[in-house]
Amino acid sequence: MERRRGLVVRADEPPALAHPDARRRLWEIARRHGYLACLLVFNIPAELCLERDQQRTRPVGPQVIAYHAGLFQQALLAIPNEDWDQAHIFTDNDIEAAIEVEG
Repeated sequence: MERRRGLVVRADEPPALAHPDARRRLWEIARRHGYLACLLVFNIPAELCLERDQQRTRPVGPQVIAYHAGLFQQALLAIPNEDWDQAHIFTDNDIEAAIEVEG
């Protein structure tokens, strides 16, 4: 985690955040330190993930992408029912957009 202008910033890959326990731990860390818990989710199509995986030095392969895509879909259903102060879900159309977080 990194602290910027009074905000705690955590960047993590979807496989980790697809698990409810991982999200809950991040939420608890924010609460324990008195910060707002804000979740930024990048909902990128599996096809784009497969395309980018093929460009990697060490690709994980289509089976791993499919497995994590399934976990991610479950997470998308669960996140609106979790206790985040803010949860923003971005799509591949939003990739080029600039995101500014105000504290």
